[in-house]
Amino acid sequence: MSSDQEAFGSLLRRLESATQRLEKFAQNLSSDPSTAGRPETLAAVEPAPVAAGTTKPASPASAPQALPASVTAYDVFLTQEVRKYLDFSAQLGGPVAEQANLIGRLAQLERGVILRASQSRKPSNMGEFAESLKPLVECITGADDIRSKHRADKFMFERLTAVSEGAGAFGWVTVEPTPVPYVKDMRDSAEFYVNRVKTKVKAAAGDGDATAIGEWVKSYDAMLKALTHYVEAYHKTGLTWNPQGCEFKDYVGEDAKPAATAPSAGGPPPPPPPPPAPVAPPPPPQVAPTASSGTAAPVDMTSVLKDLNKGEAITQGLRKVDRSQMTHKNPALRSKSPVQSRQAGKGKPAPPIPTKPRSLTKKVPPKFQLEGNKWVVENYESGQLTIEITDMRQFVYIYNCQNLTVQVVGKLNAVTMDKCKKVGMVVDTVISTVDIVNSSSLQFQITGRCPALLLDKVDGALVFLGSECHDIEITTSKTSEINISMKGEGAGDDEDYKEHPVPEQLRTVIKNGRLVTVPVEHVG
Repeated sequence: MSSDQEAFGSLLRRLESATQRLEKFAQNLSSDPSTAGRPETLAAVEPAPVAAGTTKPASPASAPQALPASVTAYDVFLTQEVRKYLDFSAQLGGPVAEQANLIGRLAQLERGVILRASQSRKPSNMGEFAESLKPLVECITGADDIRSKHRADKFMFERLTAVSEGAGAFGWVTVEPTPVPYVKDMRDSAEFYVNRVKTKVKAAAGDGDATAIGEWVKSYDAMLKALTHYVEAYHKTGLTWNPQGCEFKDYVGEDAKPAATAPSAGGPPPPPPPPPAPVAPPPPPQVAPTASSGTAAPVDMTSVLKDLNKGEAITQGLRKVDRSQMTHKNPALRSKSPVQSRQAGKGKPAPPIPTKPRSLTKKVPPKFQLEGNKWVVENYESGQLTIEITDMRQFVYIYNCQNLTVQVVGKLNAVTMDKCKKVGMVVDTVISTVDIVNSSSLQFQITGRCPALLLDKVDGALVFLGSECHDIEITTSKTSEINISMKGEGAGDDEDYKEHPVPEQLRTVIKNGRLVTVPVEHVG
């Protein structure tokens, strides 16, 4: 019993001694800040005795491999600009926060794409790369779906549209060889709605909600600008790949690595296996020089200069060509193609020109149905549709259609047409607005009244206005070949339409310190 008490007392004294040394070491760290954070200093402290049967702590893990500069810079973009946008979105809540969560996931998924590209070679089959980008496409599509669900609230719809238009900028990873202009185009598309939100926020100055929305839209605009600068700095000619990396399909990401097994409590973990012996690279193959090899033998310029100094005597070595060897007098020689024979003698065929990857969006079936108050018409490639409006609160949304004719019967709230080509549409009376964006080669007719018509990024449109649309407000942005055909106020059905082109060329002058813009008129 006395021996056990002595052993216990000895253990207490040793623990007290170790505690005193640790306290003294902590005081030294607090008095000298320059030594803080140096792990090698901890090795000077004598460890406390380890009781029998316990496990010694495992050695610290080896330092992780340094990330490429492109990934490190993208992490800064995530922690600063993206985080700021997500924080402001969380303050607003509702659909804005829901959409922001998808944008945050989209930005995080793109980091994995950049990291994978930095550690693997560019795949020869770009279908594998497109398959890996499906989660990004789902985020972009989800952000647009949230926008489509809130068309009734005009101000909310503009905010959500600004985000969905700019979300496509994260698709720069598929653009070669100039992704920077693509990102700028997506940012310009979003900037149109960003400026509209800023204008309404400025008009409601002093309102707490307006102030929060203003900070939110500024953070989103700053995020798109930062993404543009990042792509311009690290991926100016396309996504950066690693020629010395692994195969794209063999890449194992950080989340796919197997977790380390926990050591048993009975003893220390087994030592790591020794590193494999370095394997010497194989010697380069010895290639015999041939006449078709890429490297030509050096030319002796001395003999060339010597021949040039002969003057007219240099032609004495020429032999007379027989009549049978003249191609212009022998049709049989002209039928032969020496150019083809030289090409046939080459060793390797010309490498195939790489084709562009297919669009990431898969082909989906057409859709025509009423969802609440929204008539949805999507993905039609041809045909004719008639929509009968039963409630004036209903509105029509047409997306990704071509070679389609749509007739809307009845008074409705609004019409939106997005990403359409060669679509014709006839409507009666529209209470709110008609929005046409990202479309071309359209024909649109309003037989009743409509207060406003918005055309954004439209190339080629013929708009017919009835006699009741004399007070309509038409707004255009980034458009070309827009013609308005209309009748005079109070005109009858027999009167012909008169076509008026929308000005495309503007002239801006400075008068009294202000910009004055007027359309250019060509008279003559």
